[in-house]
Amino acid sequence: MSASVNKKDIVSLIFEKIKQENPEEKITKKEIEMIVDSTVDVLCDSLKQGKKVSLIGFGSFTVKERKATLKTNPKDPSKKIKVPAKKLVRFKASDKLNDSIN
Repeated sequence: MSASVNKKDIVSLIFEKIKQENPEEKITKKEIEMIVDSTVDVLCDSLKQGKKVSLIGFGSFTVKERKATLKTNPKDPSKKIKVPAKKLVRFKASDKLNDSIN
């Protein structure tokens, strides 16, 4: 596996973990992919509605709004440019996650 993990890798890792822990389980990679896709859809929809998403032991996602500001134009420092307001997703890792990687 490469230095990063993509959706295909996640599906394969979940499939292997389920098979290792419960060999009789009859689940396909396609079903796991549908579950992963549905999970991502639910997380995105919740964030779009302005809800906080918490996954105990992993972390929480919130939407923060960055206000519109005036910034100095890097190409022409004598001029200002307006940076519009926008929403950003923030992630705060849980203590359990932080502890597990340290």
